[in-house]
Amino acid sequence: MEQLRECGLKMTDKVFVSLPGVPFEMIEMLGETIRLLKIRFSLPSIVHHTIVTSGVPESTMADKIASWENALPSSVTLAYLPSPGILKLRLSTSGKNPLDAKQLIENQARELEKLISDNIIGYNEDTLEKAIGDILRGLKATLSTAESCTGGYVGKLITSVPGSSSYYNGGVIAYSMKLNQCSGVPLTIFKNTVL
Repeated sequence: MEQLRECGLKMTDKVFVSLPGVPFEMIEMLGETIRLLKIRFSLPSIVHHTIVTSGVPESTMADKIASWENALPSSVTLAYLPSPGILKLRLSTSGKNPLDAKQLIENQARELEKLISDNIIGYNEDTLEKAIGDILRGLKATLSTAESCTGGYVGKLITSVPGSSSYYNGGVIAYSMKLNQCSGVPLTIFKNTVL
């Protein structure tokens, strides 16, 4: 057994790291521990590239890109990450050389983008609300919302994007039928639709 810095112990080919429970102390020690572990071990670089799409359900997307996906090199994986309104396609690979791994992912991403260009709204951590904001800015257009059952959630999402005040005028949350009628929306829509 060998004592390592930052409360680490090495037993044969295993390393155990014990860090204090006090967050302030642990955070500083964790950074140093990770740095030392990277020096001690030759770890592969992991590279991800995420394409954010909208307007296509997961099963339809899978059919659309099946031939491309089936031709992926064995070192590249594709993850379908659906959430309301969007589908993220995350490409991943690993390798000893981070530049080679990045180049491999970028090449595969370019091929995928050719197949789904009409559905791409962003990359990596981009959101649907950010994409909407980018479109509105590009058109020099503005947006206002009138919500009922959503309780202001759409407005919340829109205003979560920094700079949204340049295109979002604001919104109204109207729960009662009396207030809904003030919006000018015909009563038949309220009877047949959830707003």
